[in-house]
Formats: sequence, C-alpha cells, structure tokens
Amino acid sequence: MNRTHEIPSDELPPAFVERLQVVVGSAWTLDIEQSFRLPKSVAFRVNRLLTTPALACPELCAAGLAIEPLPWLADGFFVSSDQRALLTRHALVENGHVYVHNPSSMLATLALAPQPGETVMDMAAAPGGKTLHIAAMMGGEGFLSAVEPVQSRFFKLKANLRRGGAAFVRTYQLDARRVPNKTGPRFDRILLDAPCSGEARFHVAEPDSYKNWSLRKIRECHSKQRGLIRAGFAALKPGGRMLYCTCSYAPEENEAVVDELLRTESESALNEIHLPVERWQPGLPEWQGHRFSDSMSRCRRILPDHLYDGMFMAMIQKLTDDGLGKPRSFE
Repeated sequence: MNRTHEIPSDELPPAFVERLQVVVGSAWTLDIEQSFRLPKSVAFRVNRLLTTPALACPELCAAGLAIEPLPWLADGFFVSSDQRALLTRHALVENGHVYVHNPSSMLATLALAPQPGETVMDMAAAPGGKTLHIAAMMGGEGFLSAVEPVQSRFFKLKANLRRGGAAFVRTYQLDARRVPNKTGPRFDRILLDAPCSGEARFHVAEPDSYKNWSLRKIRECHSKQRGLIRAGFAALKPGGRMLYCTCSYAPEENEAVVDELLRTESESALNEIHLPVERWQPGLPEWQGHRFSDSMSRCRRILPDHLYDGMFMAMIQKLTDDGLGKPRSFE
C-alpha cells in the first residue's frame, strides 16, 4: 500500500515532505516522518584520549543513568530521551571524558577509518565531535588538522578539543576551499562533513530547525559543497580517501555533488561503504531526470529512527597522482 498520503504536511514544509517521499520511497516515508516527531534517545562516546568505558560507565550508572551499548562500537552507548539532562549535566561530559554524539556521526568516523601515523584532515570540523573521535582512533599519533572558517565556531572547536585532551590536533581558522593551495596533495584521509540544509535534523518540536528550509537554500548549499569537495579531492595524496557526508536528504547536496566530481576528475572513484547497521539505502541512480554514475550505489543514506539521525556518505578515492607537486604545510 502506498502510505504517502498518510503523512501530515502541515508542520514540516510540504515541499520537503513531498521530496522526501521521492528520495526514500513510500514504504519508508511514514516511518522516517515519525522520527521527526518522537523524542530521540541520546548517544555518547567515551573519550579514550582521557578515560576508558571501564572507568566511565560505572560512574555514569552510579548517577542513575541506564546506559545501553551501541553493539558496533566499544566506546559507544546511549540513554533514553528522558535522561538527556541527567547525562548532559554529568561531570564526565563537562570535563570531556564523555562526548554526546549521534551514532550516525560516529559511523562516519568509523567509515573514514583513520590510522595512527597518518596525515588526516577534518575539513569542516566544528564543533569537534568527529575530530575528537578521529584523534582517539589515531591514538594521538600522526598529523591531524581541523579546519573551520567561522570565528565563533572555531573557538568552540578549539575549546572542545582542549577539553577532550586532543592537544596534538592543529586547528586552522580558514575557508577549507583554500587548503589545497597551501598544502598540495598531502592527506591520507579527509573527512568532509559538508555544511548543508540540515534536513536530517528537522524536528516538529523545534520549528527553528526547519523554518528557513527552501529549495533556494539547497541550491546555495550545493554551490558551496561543490567547491569544498573539489578542494578536498585536490588535497588528497594518490591513494588517499575522502569521506563526503551531509545531514541532508536532498540529492542536490549528495549524489549530484559526488557525481560532478566523478565526471570532472578522472582520478576519482567511489569505494563501497560497509556499515554495521541495517537502516540504510544505496545512493540514488537518478534524480529529476538526471542519471548519475552507476557507482553511486556504493554510497549510503542512513535512515533515521528514535536514535539515529539521517546521513549521506560517499567514500571517494584518488587513484593516481594529480600532479600538484610537493606538499607544503599550512604555515
């Protein structure tokens, strides 16, 4: 049965709901629309730069928190929505030993799979949750840079990294589109969680989350994302990998951005992403009459529920040297 007409559109923007039905299909639309209404469980990650789950979890439980593990991440846990305040006000959160973070964002960092000793960049890093996770996965070994252009967000990023014990991370207040001109093809891995329309974070109880949504905003985001993904690709060394992700459902911000890079950069290719969860769909083969690369099926669109936010992911690899010359440092 087509469930499309069961979805009320008097709260969320009707045009958004209509587009969502096309992107995810009628079988999933009502389920996803309900995720915009239900209270979310609250996930968090124990920060191994400062502590371990064996030390942190008993302390959280002693405070009355009923924590549940994320089955695919030893450091990941969650609590019910009614314990949000109890968690976020806990001393372990305030001192950086625990970081409140949606599991979809943790999945993105796991997909990137940074290794100790590598040269890694987080291109749009604020507020710093993914950067901290990368730092923990690298064990403090290697070169990790975090880039953020907006001053207020940059200061928040630096504060979170300092509180989280990630002193080895180098931070730069910089438009990431300028990075390849300063570094050349230097990086083994890049995370580009691109600025987007934020569709996956809409909630009917928070009108500010969607009041400024429009097709014009999607087009504006698309333009910025095109520049960022090209810059990220230019900054990859041969064989390097970049995870491009957004918290938007819009194909203009996802498949279309990735497809343009694949068509204009002959050294680019998409790798398959293997996720330890089942609520995802492959990238769309087409949108509004435009056919995408056949390899777009290797992308992943995480579908939201009471715990997970929606997220799009694409793993892009540089196959050969792009000829930009010897890497230079940011300084």
